[in-house]
Amino acid sequence: MLAELSGWALLVDDHPLMWEGTATVVRSALPGCEVVIASTIAGAESQLIDRAGCRLILAELNLPDARGYSGLLQLQRAAPETPIVMLSSRRDRALVEAARTLGASGFILTRDDADTVARYLRAVLEGETCFPGTGAD
Repeated sequence: MLAELSGWALLVDDHPLMWEGTATVVRSALPGCEVVIASTIAGAESQLIDRAGCRLILAELNLPDARGYSGLLQLQRAAPETPIVMLSSRRDRALVEAARTLGASGFILTRDDADTVARYLRAVLEGETCFPGTGAD
């Protein structure tokens, strides 16, 4: 079990209300973790270049400068060793399976409660994968 997380997590989302709520859950679930926010993939890439020690990336599926999973692929190139969890309001099995196939470490629904999200994040940081509705959550 993670006691405290050194380093930082990158949250990539273009909705301030969503990033505030998600950041609060991340800070609660992962004590000691700083949350850095970027509203675009380009902004996320800049953060990853400028700062070392990113332990986790959470990225909204739909961003202004990404189509489909292009954002996931760009983030994987920028931070190949960092687990990436996709965020979406859409519970669509095809979306979840695509994220898994493309190498995401998890898929969190924005309608999930804070305890579920916290459990998923801790599991991902312990090397597990978390995908809703596929038997892997």
